[in-house]
Amino acid sequence: MKMKKSILTLFTILCLLFTLPLIGYKTSVKASPDTIYVPTDYPTIQEAINHANSGDTIFVYNGIYYEHVVIDESVSLVGEDRDSTIIDGGGTGSVISVTADNVNVNGFTIQNSGPTDSDSGIYVVSSGNNISHNTITNNKNGIYLYYSSNNVISDNNAYSNSWYGIHLYYSSNNVISDNNAYSNYNDGIYLYYSNDNTVSHNNASSNNNGIHLYYSSSNAVYDNNASNNDCGIYLHYSNDNTVSHNNASTNNDYGIYLYYSSNNVISDNNAYSNYNDGIYLYYSSNNNMIYHNNFINNINQVWSDSVNVWNDDNEGNYWSNYTGQDLNGDGIGDTPYVIDENNQDNRPLMGMLSDFKVTWKEETHHVTTICNSTISDFRFEIARETGNKKISFNVTDGDGTVGFCRVIIPTELMNYSYIVLVDREEIISTLLDISNKTHAYLYFTYVHSGHTIAIISSKLLYLYNELLDKYVKL
Repeated sequence: MKMKKSILTLFTILCLLFTLPLIGYKTSVKASPDTIYVPTDYPTIQEAINHANSGDTIFVYNGIYYEHVVIDESVSLVGEDRDSTIIDGGGTGSVISVTADNVNVNGFTIQNSGPTDSDSGIYVVSSGNNISHNTITNNKNGIYLYYSSNNVISDNNAYSNSWYGIHLYYSSNNVISDNNAYSNYNDGIYLYYSNDNTVSHNNASSNNNGIHLYYSSSNAVYDNNASNNDCGIYLHYSNDNTVSHNNASTNNDYGIYLYYSSNNVISDNNAYSNYNDGIYLYYSSNNNMIYHNNFINNINQVWSDSVNVWNDDNEGNYWSNYTGQDLNGDGIGDTPYVIDENNQDNRPLMGMLSDFKVTWKEETHHVTTICNSTISDFRFEIARETGNKKISFNVTDGDGTVGFCRVIIPTELMNYSYIVLVDREEIISTLLDISNKTHAYLYFTYVHSGHTIAIISSKLLYLYNELLDKYVKL
């Protein structure tokens, strides 16, 4: 009997010895990312965050949540619908504070922060976050990045905030893109001591300043609409930035304003119908490169007390009040556009500049036109059977007037001898002497009214009529 008890005791001990390591192993296994539902699993967003692990998703159903949310774990906070999933701060503090890295916030309306300078709809003090597809309204700041880097802020509506729509403070290497920042009391997008950011494809309208850089350098500001503000784009003690392909028009004061800002590149922008100046350069804003812009029907095209460069080796800007001639037929005025005794555009354009992006073999190329016609329906097409390429567009203007185009084509995109056709009829065109290994410069004229222009390679001429209907648009 004693022997049986001893054997049973020994067996029990051995079972425990084998089981304990297994128990320890189970507790060390990290669970797969979970989805937590609010209010199904937890009644508040904050409770869900408090019970979440890194990598989890917190999905919030439609409703109004009166909370101040602190995200201190690397989670994804997702609203069911940004128009009807609402987080309301009740007029105090920041509505959402992001303190962990690698957080995603999308799909909410975020409203009613407190009134102090740092209070925000979304207040970010960490890095590597993605804030997208939210509506942020009636806060002090809409989205506020504070000493924060490597974030993506995209596809948000930031409007009717009492300070800034999107505010970067000592924040670098962020991407601010595809946002709608409008009707904010101060600036739509404001960079304060913030370098190496990309600000692109945003609508910044009906603010004090559309896009405002203060002591901020080496930023890329491109493809934005900054219209119907007091000032469209404002560089304030900011150097070495690139400002390109923006629309800075119909502003109450200035399209583009540089104050003590030097060594910037200002190119390929439209500044038209601004109430004061198309571009305003003040207080030692020197050594800026300003070319390939359209300055059209501003009260004053330029005001400057500084010295800057207004053209590169080939081209300058289009000025709607330029009165010079182009007797040698290259699309460039024969005499400078004089701004003042220290500034002049030596290569003024005789027509408006337009830039068209073409994607070919996963690379983006820019085809540039300088033309006194209205251009529409620009296409880059490829023949199905031969793989050959064609550029086409429509031109219109007053009947009987002489139209011209100067077309700049990257040779990586189309590298042949070019033939130009107007309504299927070949016309005389000139390959300008400045053409080089990287770009071809074509110049041709025609008589208005409306026409279709086609630029094809010479080896396609005999096939053109046969292949005309076989092109496919990219």
